[in-house]
Amino acid sequence: MSHNSESNNLEEIKALIASNARAIEALTEAQNETRRERVKLYQAMSDLAQTQARLAQAQANNQELMYRFLENIEQQQQQLSRRQGDIVEILKFLTKKEDKHDQ
Repeated sequence: MSHNSESNNLEEIKALIASNARAIEALTEAQNETRRERVKLYQAMSDLAQTQARLAQAQANNQELMYRFLENIEQQQQQLSRRQGDIVEILKFLTKKEDKHDQ
């Protein structure tokens, strides 16, 4: 083998090593970018889960308030019905009293 041939082979090997090193570096950077994107994705998923949990809690709170409100309305309606009954009884009493007074 001639010195030129060995020198060319050595240069080709060096070029191949440099090319492989660049390819490995590019692959490593791509993997690192993928990891960073995966971390961002997991964070976004975590944020979404927390937001969904807060929304579910808010809905539960709103339902509780709505049921309390409905219960309050029902109690007020019962109280109003009792008062109306009292008014009817008073009117009956006054009507009977007037009837007796007119006779």
